[in-house]
Amino acid sequence: MFHPVSARVAPASHRREPEPVTLFVAAVMCVASIVGGGFAVSGEPLGGLVWVLVIGLLAFGSVAVRRRSRAEEPPAEVELCDAADRALMIRVREQARIVRRAWPSLGGLADVPDPGPVLDGALRELRRTLVERQALRRAFRHAQEPSWSVPDAALPAWQARRQLVLDRIRERDARIAEGTRHLVELVDACVACERHHAAWERTRQVLEELDDVLARTDPDTEPVEAAELAAIAERTGSVVRAYRELTS
Repeated sequence: MFHPVSARVAPASHRREPEPVTLFVAAVMCVASIVGGGFAVSGEPLGGLVWVLVIGLLAFGSVAVRRRSRAEEPPAEVELCDAADRALMIRVREQARIVRRAWPSLGGLADVPDPGPVLDGALRELRRTLVERQALRRAFRHAQEPSWSVPDAALPAWQARRQLVLDRIRERDARIAEGTRHLVELVDACVACERHHAAWERTRQVLEELDDVLARTDPDTEPVEAAELAAIAERTGSVVRAYRELTS
């Protein structure tokens, strides 16, 4: 079936707002039409001059408005050129997903109800540090093997700046290593917590099955003695204390 184009209306979320340049041009054209038309009706020769001024204003103003609108746009995300850096970002994003998945099982052991904002901030900081290190490494390579002879008078300044760049590369290396180490420790704690909860749930199910079998085979079975209950409680408490020490 043929559907007229005029009958299809784009949703509000997909409609494009008019650009500042379009609004500027429309406003200037409207004012020029009113002013130029008034001069033309009155027989004044200024109508042509008004249109010349309008053309010049459009040529200058549209460029200015476009530059301003581009300046207000957020900067484009810098691409990571090193394959190792890209692989690192993929790995830490996967680790962050593991933490988010395991976080509800921590229960009262975690003081932070939602790790999302902290993880998002850490990932942004890590990527920004990788971009900075990438720029520093590129600059250091250019300074390490110049394609021209550096004048002797400029050698001290050249070497000093090159050393500063190298120091900042090492500082970024340490920052990246520390951030990834903390994330790995958090992932290990979350995985250990998941395993602990899974083991505890499985133990509870088996104990229920054993109790059910004992109750059905010998209804007169005496309850577990106090000493055995104390031993079970001690073993359970040691597991919980070890897990708290791991996640603290």
